Amino acid sequence: LDPAEPRWPYLLAAVEEARGHLAAAGSSLDQVLGLRPDLVPALIARGRVHLDMGEVEAARRTLGRALELDPANAVALFELGRADAEAGDAELAAKRFERVLALQPAASLVHYSLAQVYRRLGRVADARSELEKRGNERVEGSDPWLAEVDALASGSAAYRARGGFAWREGRLEDAVTEYRRAVAADPQSLAARRDLAFVLAQAGRVDEALELLRSALEERPDNALLHHTIGLLEARRGRPDDALPELQKAVDLDPRFEEARWDLARVLADLGQPAEAAEQLAQVLALDPNRQEARRLRAVVLARAGRLEEAEAEMVLAVAATPDDVELRSELARLADHLGHQQLAREQRRALAALDR
Repeated sequence: LDPAEPRWPYLLAAVEEARGHLAAAGSSLDQVLGLRPDLVPALIARGRVHLDMGEVEAARRTLGRALELDPANAVALFELGRADAEAGDAELAAKRFERVLALQPAASLVHYSLAQVYRRLGRVADARSELEKRGNERVEGSDPWLAEVDALASGSAAYRARGGFAWREGRLEDAVTEYRRAVAADPQSLAARRDLAFVLAQAGRVDEALELLRSALEERPDNALLHHTIGLLEARRGRPDDALPELQKAVDLDPRFEEARWDLARVLADLGQPAEAAEQLAQVLALDPNRQEARRLRAVVLARAGRLEEAEAEMVLAVAATPDDVELRSELARLADHLGHQQLAREQRRALAALDR
């Protein structure tokens, strides 16, 4: 192979990324960018790998360069929005996601990402509206070199790579087919079964996904990610009692697993255990103090538990983070009135009047 030809390390990077070998993918992409520093698909892929490795600022720089070269590239905008959200800049992330949807209205999966950042901004009604629009269509991009991956030899890794490409392009049924082939080629591969379960769930085939995940869990009973995924799927199909032990096990195995704690808190709230939900949300906020959706929910469950002074304190912090949230200020004013904190209530009403001008 010609060492000066960038497509070979680029295709290798795509395979490594699909297999979850992010460091190897990053190394290959660095080689590509050494040869072609302005190759937009490589910049996008490198930024995505940086982000998935937790290198948020490097991701923002790399994706920003891609966007400078191609300002209307919806994939670059989407990935940069993800990076902005990870960096805590929910407002900028929202603008990116809104721009993606303006460019590609059919990219319905973006509505979920937009809903998440709206929640962090305290825009609860907008977040609910976006969640209602969520679908399975991903952001489309032009990347002709990836078509050459079809020339890969057969085998579990190759099928997983193809499945990953299909999933990224929003072709869920094609992804299911490729991941089934990956499992058939290597029935012992936990990664292949987990990938298959993920796309089955996205395709609405939750029972099949759960069967696969529970089978994998028999072999890896201490895998926090498997417990969390099972719990999340059970919760989404309206079975909180089945979700609860799985989510609890996930956080027991990995106390810093923020999303598992968040989902556990929501299930506890749904099951009428507000004090326990409040404790989990306190842990979420310890991991991410800027997660305003967690602060708001904590205020709600504290109020349900009769801990009104603590609920008020959480609302005060939430209002400070999202001062333009009319609904939240109104709730705080009502709670302050109930507690006899008239000065705080008057402050909220003055702020509401100013917002209404």
